[in-house]
Amino acid sequence: MTRLEKVKICIQCRLWVPIYTDNDMAQTTEQVFSNIHHRHMTAIIPASELDRKVYNRFYYYNKPSERSEESGGFTRTPRVW
Repeated sequence: MTRLEKVKICIQCRLWVPIYTDNDMAQTTEQVFSNIHHRHMTAIIPASELDRKVYNRFYYYNKPSERSEESGGFTRTPRVW
């Protein structure tokens, strides 16, 4: 995977999603993020300018801490806010 250079943020919800052009899973997550937040004020900013104390990462699939042990650590349950 390439180095994280840009992120898309939702200013209203205080969420962010990474933008990768070479990763299909990340592109799907970014499209879901855009569909959910299409009426919110969003912006694309350099990853170095992201304040991680203010913004939380958007996970379309389960967060890493919520992965089940039975499925080998990965589940495919969609996360919708």
